[in-house]
This record gives sequence, structure tokens and C-alpha cells, in this order.
Amino acid sequence: HTTQKTMKQTLESDVSFGPGEYEISDKGRHALDAYCEAVIAGKTEFDKLYPDRTILIKIKVVGYTDQVDFIEGTNLLKQLIEGVEDEIPQTEPAQRQFLNQRLSELRAEILSDYIVKYISRRNLEGRIEQEAIGLGEELPPDISSPYPQQDSRRRICKIYTYVLVR
Repeated sequence: HTTQKTMKQTLESDVSFGPGEYEISDKGRHALDAYCEAVIAGKTEFDKLYPDRTILIKIKVVGYTDQVDFIEGTNLLKQLIEGVEDEIPQTEPAQRQFLNQRLSELRAEILSDYIVKYISRRNLEGRIEQEAIGLGEELPPDISSPYPQQDSRRRICKIYTYVLVR
């Protein structure tokens, strides 16, 4: 029989995007770098407290979008439909919702990958697990309706990072 002791330190942050964007701005990069440094510091602290234990960093990024339509023929639209195997709805609002779902997934994936790459460059012992989820036009937590369709507070990714001792 083995007993595992789980201790957890949770860090949380938000990163915003402009309308129809999923690339990280310079301002967003600086915020993410500082966030990653806090995660690394938390892991280092656990390393010192539990030198013989496995430290796990779990990163979960949840992307959201506003409810704005897409302009035909744009590069963004081409990027959103690239590689899609499902049939893209042809009627509104289903098409807009489908595309915003894809946009929220891209936002979550790019942030999750950025964080993992940043932390991995440090060659820290332990494991990193990542999860990227797109929730499309759903409202972010702690936001209640009615909510403007084209509100910058909807164009975010929520980042949850857990540093666990196993």
C-alpha cells in the first residue's frame, strides 16, 4: 500500500484578446512571463519542502469569445476553418457560434502552449500536464447576464495552474 499526500498551490490569471484575435500581444506576453515565474517559484518552493516527492504542474486554460460575427474572406476566417473535419453550419447564429468556438479553442491552445514552453525551458524536475478548453460564447465565471455581445471582458482566457506534491 502506498499513501500519497497531495498539497496544492493554485494560481489564477486572465489574459485578454482584441476582437477576432488569438495571438498573444506584447503586453500579454509580459503578463504571462510574470505568471510563469510565479508558477516556477511555487514549484521551487515545493521542491525544497519535499525533495523526495514528485512535483506536478497542471495547467488548464479555458478560452471564451464575444458574440461577434466574422467577415467573409478574411485570414482569420480561413484560419478558423483550416483543418476542420466537421461540417461548418451555414446558417446564423449556428455558424457564428461554431466559429467562435474554434476561436476560443485557438486562444486556449496558444496560451497553454506558451506557458508549457516557458516553464519547460527551465528544465525543472517533475511533470507538466496541460489542458486547453474552448467554451466559445459562454459567459466567463463571475459574469452574469445581460452582458454586451461585443464586450472585451468576454474575449479572455482564464488560466488555472496547480502545483501539486505527490
